[in-house]
Amino acid sequence: MGLLVGPGNNGGDALVVARHLPLLVPGCAVAVMFLAPVDAMKGDAAVMLRALSAVDVERAVVDDATDLTAWMRARDCVIDGLFGTGLTRPLHGAAARLVTSANACEALRVSLDLPSGIDADTGAVLGPDGVAFMARHTFTFARSKPGLHTGPGLTHAGAVTVVGLGVPLPTLDARVRLSAFRPPSPRGVSAHKGDAGHVFVVGGSAGTTGAALLSARGAHRAGAGLVTIASRAVDALVVQVTETMTLSLPDDPSAVEGALSEVLSRASAVVVGPGLGRDAWARAVTRCVVEGAKVPVVIDADALGHLDREGTARGATRVLTPHPMEMARADGRLGRAPRGAGERRPPPLRERRGAHARRDHRAERRGHRGHRRGRGVDPPLRRPDPGRGGERRRARGGHRRASRGAA
Repeated sequence: MGLLVGPGNNGGDALVVARHLPLLVPGCAVAVMFLAPVDAMKGDAAVMLRALSAVDVERAVVDDATDLTAWMRARDCVIDGLFGTGLTRPLHGAAARLVTSANACEALRVSLDLPSGIDADTGAVLGPDGVAFMARHTFTFARSKPGLHTGPGLTHAGAVTVVGLGVPLPTLDARVRLSAFRPPSPRGVSAHKGDAGHVFVVGGSAGTTGAALLSARGAHRAGAGLVTIASRAVDALVVQVTETMTLSLPDDPSAVEGALSEVLSRASAVVVGPGLGRDAWARAVTRCVVEGAKVPVVIDADALGHLDREGTARGATRVLTPHPMEMARADGRLGRAPRGAGERRPPPLRERRGAHARRDHRAERRGHRGHRRGRGVDPPLRRPDPGRGGERRRARGGHRRASRGAA
């Protein structure tokens, strides 16, 4: 077993593993490769380094003369404990060499907390030409990290297992729990489809009807009793639907408002944008729906670009569902396409009157750093409360005491 040990807390975690492996697996040969001289280790990592002297493990410090290929070839398993959630810059020098050599070897590769080189928030590989550890399995601590489940991070993490540390963590905000994860209510025995709501999907143009169809199917599966696709490409839709209804919208942008007023009067909820298009007609449709609907509206895909032109979302609940590219367009700062999940990180979504950003944690990443510093002390979907700094410090202190006790 080979362990790659960094100078920080992630390296301390790797040293705990190195100390327990010979005890739990008799006959297991353990080798530790330090990224930096051992006297550079501080805090908990230094404590774990002193404790490592109780077991017989092979130790080495990487330098220019180290034959990393031979070292990796001698291992059945390589465990990545170089860097965790605190890393904000690309891997370079010896760290990049270690990761590149590990990725090229045939051994089983495992990461502790987060694959080194991956952004904990976005899942991006740090740096335009950066490298990151490619794990088959990642054991992450306390709470899962967003970057393990999106973009390149999803591939680099492999299978993810959350390991508790014995430290109590705050629960998710109640509004997030209810709005994001509440299953549909069961229907009464005498209910019919009209009692379960009517969802209108406004979208689908020639050549892009698939997105509207997928949205309609999602509405059915979520429990909607009636689902209608309102589109200017009805002829292409009618041959692909069964229980979903269709409604043809006029091609003239000036006539759209009258047609949509009837749609909105019957809707329980509206989805606008999937396959809608980016022309004047689509812009007129977006404006009518966003400003005219008195029911919740999901603003998706093409409609997000028109929302930026037409102003802020107004009226009842508005749910925005941007991916990184759409987020960057909406904020008007797009320089070029993000690499992977966001080499060029999309800026935060500014507060819009009555609007909620539902999907994509990147929208709030600059307002949330708690889980970087305190290993999941703040939930990924919740902005930290500025008044709770003392609580976070106490939680981190508790983590350190718990780690020492476990060790």
